[in-house]
Amino acid sequence: MSEGANLAQAVIVLGMHRTGTSVLTRALAALGVHLGTHLMGGKEDNPKGFFEDQDVNDLTEEILEAMHCGWDSLLVPQMSQELLEHFLTRAVNLIRQHFGDFSWWGLKDPRITRLLPFWQKVLSEAGVHPVYILANRHPLSVAASLEKRNDMPRGHALGLWVLYQAAGLETLLLNGGLVVDFDFMVQEPETQLRRLSAFLGLNFEPSNSEILVFLNEFLDHSLRHWRYTHDQSDIEIGELGTICRALYLHLRD
Repeated sequence: MSEGANLAQAVIVLGMHRTGTSVLTRALAALGVHLGTHLMGGKEDNPKGFFEDQDVNDLTEEILEAMHCGWDSLLVPQMSQELLEHFLTRAVNLIRQHFGDFSWWGLKDPRITRLLPFWQKVLSEAGVHPVYILANRHPLSVAASLEKRNDMPRGHALGLWVLYQAAGLETLLLNGGLVVDFDFMVQEPETQLRRLSAFLGLNFEPSNSEILVFLNEFLDHSLRHWRYTHDQSDIEIGELGTICRALYLHLRD
């Protein structure tokens, strides 16, 4: 990856909550991408872990609260110049403190997808070249998961899925990147690991202990609670359903 070769590089994982961002980030760790040393622990809804830097998570929560916009808000966050100046130095210092000793590392927090202009400025100020990977998953699977976890209405969840995934797609179209589908990762994990390693320019060694742990211990079909048709024929007809279908099929392609 020649672009930005003089800069530290960071894999930025994008995607809606419940799209498999944790599985994707764990796959990156298996390939040797450093994720930090202060990671969030697992919870009931994600017992195997989130693989998110706790301090980055805390900061994104604080920023969204200051903008009066939660992760689950259908409003598009708008950051004022005052808020930008208030949070920028803190975020840059946080990145330097946690990852400054590494030339190649990764960062995952779905909220970053909603705050991309801010975090892109942070990475630029910190001298980091971002490489984007977008986690994707069938929108009805995401909606079912959020209904179970958050008691969220399906229409709300699908609207959020569109906002997050469209933001991720726009970023990839402007900057390049890779889409990794959750169902494909569960069905054919080694193939997806090889895709990731080839895209990132990392060596793939099937006998590597971290890769074996990911394939044989971490990843299992119990992670996949819902199954829907890949052609999107099971999404209800209507304006939102049409948007979801078109976006999902485009991302899968």
